[in-house]
Amino acid sequence: MSLVARALLLILLILIVPRFAAAQDLQLRIVQPAAEAVVDAAAVPVVLAVDGADLPAGATGWPHEGEFHIALDGVDVLQTTELRFTLMGIPPGAHRLRATLEGYPPASLASEEVAFTAQSVGPGPGASWFLASTVAIAAGVMFGALVLLWLLWVRPRLVEPLDPAPDDNQPPPMDDGQPLTDDGTRTTEHETRNTDG
Repeated sequence: MSLVARALLLILLILIVPRFAAAQDLQLRIVQPAAEAVVDAAAVPVVLAVDGADLPAGATGWPHEGEFHIALDGVDVLQTTELRFTLMGIPPGAHRLRATLEGYPPASLASEEVAFTAQSVGPGPGASWFLASTVAIAAGVMFGALVLLWLLWVRPRLVEPLDPAPDDNQPPPMDDGQPLTDDGTRTTEHETRNTDG
């Protein structure tokens, strides 16, 4: 082997071996929910930890390449770079959660599955009807105020047509500025002079 080939092989080993060693030292864990925990099915908080990674203190996201794939009961339900997130609307019952870090250059990391139980948790006693009577009274007052406003301001009236519908044989009446008589017909100019007179 030539000296150049040996040098390239040495450089390659120097660059690759530390990455594989670093990947072997990393461990992905699901911190929350804890194994066999009982959680609220409406919102399941999930916290991931990557042991052996150089994460800054208080990091909430994965700063390196790759993303976490979250599988619930074997179905990939989320891809994220967040270390803390919430799964919403999980069906009640027993479930298995698994996280995998995919796309990380040295190798993919997988956590162990965590079994947990999701259950529907109702609101505390009285919490759902807190202030219900106050809201009902306020709604009644607003409805009454709107009805009074409508009656006093809008004043609904019976609307009748001014002119009856014309017969098919008669032409529509012309508005010549003359007043209408009691039977709805127009007076002629001659009749108007006679009554004024």
